[in-house]
Amino acid sequence: MDITERKYKLIEKCMGISTVEEIERAEYFFKHEIEITDFWDDLPEQVQMLIMKSRAQSANDQIIPHDTVIERARKKIMDFK
Repeated sequence: MDITERKYKLIEKCMGISTVEEIERAEYFFKHEIEITDFWDDLPEQVQMLIMKSRAQSANDQIIPHDTVIERARKKIMDFK
Protein backbone atom coordinates (compact mmCIF):
# COMPACT_ATOMS: atom_id res chain seq x y z
CA MET A 1 0.00 0.00 0.00
CA ASP A 2 1.53 3.32 -1.03
CA ILE A 3 1.32 6.57 0.89
CA THR A 4 -1.67 7.87 -1.09
CA GLU A 5 -3.72 4.79 -0.27
CA ARG A 6 -2.73 5.07 3.36
CA LYS A 7 -3.84 8.72 3.42
CA TYR A 8 -7.24 7.78 1.98
CA LYS A 9 -7.62 5.05 4.63
CA LEU A 10 -6.86 7.64 7.29
CA ILE A 11 -9.41 10.04 5.78
CA GLU A 12 -12.01 7.25 5.80
CA LYS A 13 -11.33 6.66 9.48
CA CYS A 14 -11.70 10.38 10.18
CA MET A 15 -15.01 10.43 8.33
CA GLY A 16 -16.17 7.62 10.62
CA ILE A 17 -15.69 9.72 13.75
CA SER A 18 -19.07 10.13 15.37
CA THR A 19 -18.52 11.77 18.76
CA VAL A 20 -17.04 15.01 20.03
CA GLU A 21 -14.64 13.04 22.24
CA GLU A 22 -13.26 11.10 19.26
CA ILE A 23 -12.68 14.24 17.20
CA GLU A 24 -11.02 15.94 20.18
CA ARG A 25 -8.65 12.97 20.56
CA ALA A 26 -7.86 13.09 16.82
CA GLU A 27 -7.24 16.85 17.00
CA TYR A 28 -4.98 16.39 20.02
CA PHE A 29 -3.03 13.68 18.20
CA PHE A 30 -2.47 15.84 15.13
CA LYS A 31 -1.54 18.87 17.20
CA HIS A 32 0.89 17.12 19.57
CA GLU A 33 2.16 14.13 17.63
CA ILE A 34 2.16 15.12 13.97
CA GLU A 35 2.67 18.87 13.69
CA ILE A 36 6.13 20.16 14.39
CA THR A 37 5.71 23.09 16.71
CA ASP A 38 8.32 25.58 17.73
CA PHE A 39 8.46 26.31 21.46
CA TRP A 40 9.36 29.92 20.60
CA ASP A 41 5.79 30.64 19.51
CA ASP A 42 4.50 29.49 22.91
CA LEU A 43 6.75 31.88 24.86
CA PRO A 44 5.24 35.14 26.07
CA GLU A 45 6.20 38.15 23.95
CA GLN A 46 8.11 39.73 26.86
CA VAL A 47 10.27 36.60 27.22
CA GLN A 48 10.94 36.55 23.47
CA MET A 49 12.04 40.19 23.63
CA LEU A 50 14.39 39.51 26.57
CA ILE A 51 15.96 36.56 24.78
CA MET A 52 16.48 38.62 21.61
CA LYS A 53 18.03 41.42 23.68
CA SER A 54 20.36 38.95 25.40
CA ARG A 55 21.43 37.45 22.08
CA ALA A 56 22.17 40.92 20.69
CA GLN A 57 24.23 41.80 23.77
CA SER A 58 26.15 38.57 23.43
CA ALA A 59 26.81 39.21 19.74
CA ASN A 60 28.13 42.69 20.64
CA ASP A 61 30.39 41.35 23.42
CA GLN A 62 28.33 43.15 26.05
CA ILE A 63 28.31 40.24 28.47
CA ILE A 64 30.28 39.41 31.60
CA PRO A 65 31.75 35.91 31.82
CA HIS A 66 30.35 33.65 34.52
CA ASP A 67 33.69 33.36 36.30
CA THR A 68 33.94 37.15 36.59
CA VAL A 69 30.42 37.40 38.03
CA ILE A 70 31.19 34.70 40.60
CA GLU A 71 34.49 36.37 41.53
CA ARG A 72 32.78 39.73 42.06
CA ALA A 73 30.01 38.13 44.14
CA ARG A 74 32.53 36.37 46.36
CA LYS A 75 34.47 39.61 46.85
CA LYS A 76 31.29 41.46 47.87
CA ILE A 77 30.42 38.71 50.33
CA MET A 78 33.91 38.78 51.84
CA ASP A 79 33.84 42.61 52.05
CA PHE A 80 30.47 42.43 53.81
CA LYS A 81 31.75 40.12 56.54
